[in-house]
Amino acid sequence: MNKIWDILIYVCVSAFLIIILHIVCISWAGASFAQASTDSISEYIKTELEASKQLQGSTPVIAKERLNALEPLLDQINDPDLISKVYTSLGDMNLDYGNLDTAQMNLKKVHAIIGQLTDNFAKYDFYIVFGRLMVKEQHTDSAIIYFEKALELAKSMDKIQLIAACYNNLGLVYNSITEYQKSYEYYFQAMLIFEESNQLSNLAITQNNLALVLVDLNQPEKAIELLKKAEALNIQLEEKYHLAMNYGNMGLVFEVMEQYDNAKEMYLKSLQVAQQEGFIVDMARAYHNLGNIAFQQDKLVEAEEFFSQSLAITKKHQLMYGFMKNNFSLSILYNTQGKFSTALQYVDTVLILAKEHLDLIQEVDAYKLKASILENQDRKSEALKALKTYITLNDSLQAKFNRDYILDLQEKYESEKKDLENSRLSLENESKTRAIQFQKYISYAILTVLVLVLALVVSVVRSRRKISKTNQSLAQLNEEIQKQNISLAEVNATKDLLFSIIGHDLKSPFNVLLGFLRIVIENYDDLSEKEKKEILFKLYTHSNNTYTLIENLLQWSLSQRNQIVFTPVELNLQELVEAESNFLHSRAEKKGIQITNAIQPDILIKADKNMVQTIIRNILNNSIKFTPLNGRIVVGSRKGNNGIIISISDNGKGMTADEIQKIKTKQEFYSTDGTAGEKGSGLGLVIVNEFLRKHQGELSIESKPEEGTTFNIFLPQIS
Repeated sequence: MNKIWDILIYVCVSAFLIIILHIVCISWAGASFAQASTDSISEYIKTELEASKQLQGSTPVIAKERLNALEPLLDQINDPDLISKVYTSLGDMNLDYGNLDTAQMNLKKVHAIIGQLTDNFAKYDFYIVFGRLMVKEQHTDSAIIYFEKALELAKSMDKIQLIAACYNNLGLVYNSITEYQKSYEYYFQAMLIFEESNQLSNLAITQNNLALVLVDLNQPEKAIELLKKAEALNIQLEEKYHLAMNYGNMGLVFEVMEQYDNAKEMYLKSLQVAQQEGFIVDMARAYHNLGNIAFQQDKLVEAEEFFSQSLAITKKHQLMYGFMKNNFSLSILYNTQGKFSTALQYVDTVLILAKEHLDLIQEVDAYKLKASILENQDRKSEALKALKTYITLNDSLQAKFNRDYILDLQEKYESEKKDLENSRLSLENESKTRAIQFQKYISYAILTVLVLVLALVVSVVRSRRKISKTNQSLAQLNEEIQKQNISLAEVNATKDLLFSIIGHDLKSPFNVLLGFLRIVIENYDDLSEKEKKEILFKLYTHSNNTYTLIENLLQWSLSQRNQIVFTPVELNLQELVEAESNFLHSRAEKKGIQITNAIQPDILIKADKNMVQTIIRNILNNSIKFTPLNGRIVVGSRKGNNGIIISISDNGKGMTADEIQKIKTKQEFYSTDGTAGEKGSGLGLVIVNEFLRKHQGELSIESKPEEGTTFNIFLPQIS
């Protein structure tokens, strides 16, 4: 019975396999025939795509027509990468023509299938061209996003030339928003890459870009130097297209420098190369630039001739942006010549084209010019109407800029959303593929895998728990070591600072004291009473300074070792300040300095008495040091937020912002000589900051050089 069942199962399975094989063979045969037809269309598209790129410089109209002819064929192929290349090329060409709406339609079709692309070069080209579209539409944030996507892709492919091209594009977009320094940095990175990889043609292009940024950075002479290097490279490489551009850029720089004869010479060179090689766009651009030069030199007949030649080229080859630009320039020229009717005809042409191509900026400029022409014709009411339209459109333009900013943000959001959606779809496709593959396995194999996976998961979980515990122990140990290192560093810093004070600032005063004592001992009989008194006074002064230094040193040392106990008590602020003023009276009197205690007698504070005395004494001592002879020091107070502010103001030499920063930096001893040559260690103000921290207070300094300084001591209210 079992044998019969085995035979029956074998027959059923064999029949099933034969049927499946038959279906597959038929499907394969049909698919092969269809594939052959599709392959031939794909090859044709690739050939035409390459041909149109080669024709783009010399005969752009024909190149565009050949590309447009490919669009109906795209529905017959199933190759997202090739489809994207065609639409990206169309978008690129329409950008050059100034047809932004058409370019956007082309590129949106690529954007819709970007997640299906497998050719990274196709993705890269799309990101670059779409970024250029965003620049043209002044969506600079979106442009930066797409150029950075292209840069990330180029880096993942490790293509140095593409990376440099991205730097060039980022330099372009930052230049368009007048961030010239950032633009310069990107162009410079691109130039370094091209220099290192000896890509001389691209190096020359980047040098051109960098030169134009140097003009914006007000360095036209350096720009000319760089452009001459690019010229030499283009001549060496016989890069005629880039050489024409090179001469045009040199003309622009000379025009900025108002060296019009040099500018004209460069534009004529650019025109000559363009005519020899059949570069249509460069010819039109050169004629227009020559017209500008002639116009600025008041050679209006010559300017009219050049503008007209440029106009004829742009009209013949449907270069709409250039066509508008030439009509606008001729309108200005005829308005200047007093040919108002002719000027009006040309500006009206500009308005028609600007509206057709949704060029709001050009439309705004055209209405402004039209108002000027009508006013010159004494057509006041029509001029007023044109002017009102100009104002309305200009307001709309400003609103558009605001909308564009919002659209940039929205574009960024949509782009990120699209990327996430593509990632999700990719993951779903992978998941479905795996599911189909797994269905081919028999059930007991799946169960076996599940058991193995379960065992592996248990093992991994246990291992991760052990690793986690080990990592926690290591983290705690590292934290303790780090704390010990910080503590050791602070101890070493304290030791070094102490030795510095003892070795220099404490040694020097004792040398002075010993010197004066030696003078008295050796010349006692020869000294007059007046000289003896002067020496004794100097001995007193230096002894007092040395005492102050030692006292500060001890206070700071105790503070660093946390041996000072913070004991707040209620204090009368006026009495405390008066006591410190009296203590320093002789030092102030020597320089004729008047100390005024302007604190009200009923002001009470709660603070550590010794610390506050030390704070006020050190700041008063500092003010005396830096106040000139017959100066003044005023001590006042005012209520602050949850505390009191004690202000000590002088009319001394003042401080710079750098000096104030050094004083407020923790544990940095900074000192300069006083107005009478007094020396110091800078330790006093370090102690002030230290004691204020114990009070949770703060020291702020207001100062202007040669005008004086105010120290504001904030002491919070202590309950």
